[in-house]
Amino acid sequence: MAGATLAEVDLGIFQTTLPRDPKTGLFTTMEFHVFGTVPRSRLSAVTRQHEIDDYRLRHEILIAARKCTREELSDPALAVLRARIKEVVNKLFTDAPVKEIGFYQITL
Repeated sequence: MAGATLAEVDLGIFQTTLPRDPKTGLFTTMEFHVFGTVPRSRLSAVTRQHEIDDYRLRHEILIAARKCTREELSDPALAVLRARIKEVVNKLFTDAPVKEIGFYQITL
């Protein structure tokens, strides 16, 4: 797949409240719009699978987001969150097609 052209797949808009901060006692609300990049040759298959497994995918992405610590969310690259989302998406989608995870928007 070296040199394969990638296409973006919109994985959805999510909103969740993170667990209470043990130091401050405050909750943090997180809203994000996430996408994955897949080889263009797999785009239609991934889109079909996304439509079929949308509820499972949403559930798994929200679980991955809720596992984030405030320290992980303070990383400008959001590397841990991206890695968690990529892992859950590729476990659900056939042949692990997602190469990268990105955010159209994220608000804490």
